[in-house]
Amino acid sequence: MKILVFSDSHGMFSTMKEIADREQPDLIFHLGDHEYDCDHAFPDLKVVKVRGNCDLGSHEEKERFIDFGSSKIWMTHGHLYGVKNGLSSLLKQGEAYGADLILYGHTHRRYLYKTDRYTVLNPGTPDESYGVIEMEYGHILSVELKTTNL
Repeated sequence: MKILVFSDSHGMFSTMKEIADREQPDLIFHLGDHEYDCDHAFPDLKVVKVRGNCDLGSHEEKERFIDFGSSKIWMTHGHLYGVKNGLSSLLKQGEAYGADLILYGHTHRRYLYKTDRYTVLNPGTPDESYGVIEMEYGHILSVELKTTNL
């Protein structure tokens, strides 16, 4: 299974659609700030979203914990954990959840960090970068950060 990860799209739904057309994902994750862009870009794909600080009126959850069998993924926009001032609160919460993959946005800066215990990904903004997660039988095979290059 291939999952694309976007955040902070701020109206860039056509860019996300172009990326998805190229990557052919099975699932989309959106980490907030214009999460409703996915409604325009992916009417026929399964999308899992969280709301960000700019998603006024959204009924999406502030964070989601997804159990894919042997892999546990935690999604949040990041503003509630002060990610613009560092990742300590985010990482502490991710560890408390037992997350194998911690996904966040908000900073508009791409970031990928891997340890023996977990991987942390911020996909940045769709005009510059996005994340790709490859999974098989509930196990994360790879997590990549890709440059958009449209």
